[in-house]
Amino acid sequence: MLKYQNLLIWLFLSITTGYCAEQGSIEGRICDESTGLGLKGVNVVILHSNMGASSDDDGYYQISNLAPGKYALRFSAIGYKKIVIDSVFVIPDKVTSIRVSLVPTVIRLNQIVVTAAKQEQLLEDTPDLTIIKTADEIRSMCASQVNDIIEFMPGINSVGGTGSGQPFKRAISINGMPAYYSLILLDGKRVLSSHIHTGANVNIISPEHIERIELVKGAMSAQYGTDGMGGVLNIITRKGSDHAKLNFTSYGGSQKTYHNGLSIAGAISTRIKHSLFSSWEQSDGQPIIEPEFRKNKLSYSKLQLMDRLDADFSDNFKASASIYYMNIETPYKETPNLSTLFTPHMTFEYKAFKNISILASGYYSRWESQLNDELNEITSPELMISFNHFKNHNLLFGADLIYRNFARKRVAEHDQHTYGMFLQDDFSISSSWHILTAIRLDKVDNITPVLSPKLSILYRMNSKVSCRASIGRGFRAPSVQDLYETLYSHPGNIHYRAGNPELDPEYSTTFLGGIDFKLTDHLSLMLNGYYYSIDNMITPVDHGLEEPTLYFSPDQIPFITDSLAYIYRKENIHQGMIFGGEVEMLWQFLPGYMLESGINLTHNENRDTGQSLPYYPGKSFSLKVRGRQRINSNFEIGGFIGLNATMDRKVWTFKHDSEQQFNLDNYQKLDAGLSLFFKNGYELFVNADNLLGQELHLYEDVSFIIKGIAQYRAGLRLSIH
Repeated sequence: MLKYQNLLIWLFLSITTGYCAEQGSIEGRICDESTGLGLKGVNVVILHSNMGASSDDDGYYQISNLAPGKYALRFSAIGYKKIVIDSVFVIPDKVTSIRVSLVPTVIRLNQIVVTAAKQEQLLEDTPDLTIIKTADEIRSMCASQVNDIIEFMPGINSVGGTGSGQPFKRAISINGMPAYYSLILLDGKRVLSSHIHTGANVNIISPEHIERIELVKGAMSAQYGTDGMGGVLNIITRKGSDHAKLNFTSYGGSQKTYHNGLSIAGAISTRIKHSLFSSWEQSDGQPIIEPEFRKNKLSYSKLQLMDRLDADFSDNFKASASIYYMNIETPYKETPNLSTLFTPHMTFEYKAFKNISILASGYYSRWESQLNDELNEITSPELMISFNHFKNHNLLFGADLIYRNFARKRVAEHDQHTYGMFLQDDFSISSSWHILTAIRLDKVDNITPVLSPKLSILYRMNSKVSCRASIGRGFRAPSVQDLYETLYSHPGNIHYRAGNPELDPEYSTTFLGGIDFKLTDHLSLMLNGYYYSIDNMITPVDHGLEEPTLYFSPDQIPFITDSLAYIYRKENIHQGMIFGGEVEMLWQFLPGYMLESGINLTHNENRDTGQSLPYYPGKSFSLKVRGRQRINSNFEIGGFIGLNATMDRKVWTFKHDSEQQFNLDNYQKLDAGLSLFFKNGYELFVNADNLLGQELHLYEDVSFIIKGIAQYRAGLRLSIH
């Protein structure tokens, strides 16, 4: 028997060795034509195939296991003109070296994205309004939190601060929509965090491990189902690479903040890539004025771990697996409180035939926190089939299950099932017209099936002007907390928030339109407008003094001793309307120097009463200048300066004994950073936040005011390749 086993092993090795011996590879380096520096994150694609690579931090790339023959390569990156090289010949057992230089431009038309249509697609062909922050932009800011990066995206408002949630939580409002209408993803998986009912925490991963951030605006229920009424933000982390890499980040700063992060990436074999990231951080937290009961109780320590494997077993079969773990300790209420997030994930992709690909994936995510006795679990398997047999059409069929299990203080443990299936067609009428149509059917427990259609159109008038427009229907199913919460109150309040098991889903109809102008190779302008109409909006309603037993049995509310209580019960009462517009300008005024500026104006109101909705974002303005300059062959200097300003924001307080709506204070937040780069991979940096020393007034579930003081960080980054 042993002889037969040895014979089989010998035959297998002989076959695979013979197969590999016939293969060749393409490799080389990609540089900036104006500076000569290597470019990171350039997409190298073999045309008419699904093969490609991305350049590393020094601009090197490699595509292995190629059959002998002639290929055409496309090189593309945000901020650079794409180029195509034909007649690249691959010879058995040989390496073909191709070195290219890209010409800088500011037009964002050539980065591969994955969220808009759930498939890899060039941004220039994406009909949906999509904005990307690249790895270079992220690194240039040396940011400590994701929120510091995305607040410079047009149409984004920061919603933050917390009464009893995590100290560093920040949620986002997209185009003036409440934060809980924004779907936040980490590598395509739904993010769980504290206070999920006020919006998911975007500060879920350290910025040094982020490859890019993709924001897709408008109703995304046709592709993602519930929760994506305002838009989708996908935070994409680093993958393994062909070349071994080690990155280390360490810094310290104000509020006794200390951070250390380490990532290691490389190839286990020619077909298996590995990436490992870990970070540890501790801080006294933000210095706040309000709320009083969280003063000096925002300190925390945080541990993050992420491990990922990507395997190309053959040209037809790929797989990936990852595990993300986060552990947080914070001393709220005088005792240590632990919170953990655990998310394992697996994906398999099989190209069954020339024009048919099958992708099966699944993940489990569990958030558990002692702060509010929170337990939030999601299990979600998904199957997608891609079919591109018809000319200029790419059909995608998908089906998924989302199982949720939730419990929280004053919310008994309940589960919820959502079954969904969708069909979309991404097609080109001509080189000028690109259209995406999608439709999805969702069935949520105890809710009539919901149909969500969508149509997005891209029209290129010429090489200088492109137009985008979309119309879609969004929906949000009531959460377990919306349905079953039993009289929750913040410390010191006499007002109770109550769920309602008779709630209906919320629906929206969304119109978006935009136009991109390529004024020159170094100057572009983007103009966008949007209109949201929301039906059945779920809002706490003031019922005044009532007997709690009208809604709950005595055993559900044993903590209520009085016969009457001020109750805010959630109901479908609002018919919301949100409209506005934004302008973004990108100007490369010198080689290696970029100016980004954006203005956003938003108005919302209840169509029945004329009052504003519970969150009114008002107006915002952002301006950022970043650049990098070579000093000599061994040194470079880089940095940024950025200003964010917000005006005319309003929120509802949901307190019976105070004014229902009040204005949040305006603020202007000025941040800056400076970095010194050494040829051997070292970087020294210093960052300053809130240089104007203004109080930052935020709101999540309570008024949250951060002291008007500047805060500083200084540290070291090391990259070894």
